[in-house]
Amino acid sequence: ASDERLRHLGECLKKLAPQARQAVEMRYQQAHKPAEIARRLGWGAESVYVALSRARSMLRECVARKLAEEAVR
Repeated sequence: ASDERLRHLGECLKKLAPQARQAVEMRYQQAHKPAEIARRLGWGAESVYVALSRARSMLRECVARKLAEEAVR
């Protein structure tokens, strides 16, 4: 089940808007703090928090949807 989630997560990441995907990658793959992401992207810190929150919600829903679709098959 963990392998399935990771595979779906990779697919869902590709569906994010480019800037949202970049922020997620900077936060979770490169371990940058939100303030550093804001500085690098030229955003306000609050914008980074909002973008990451929305991206996490979208990814969570996308992975859940894909797992549910597989369960039906």
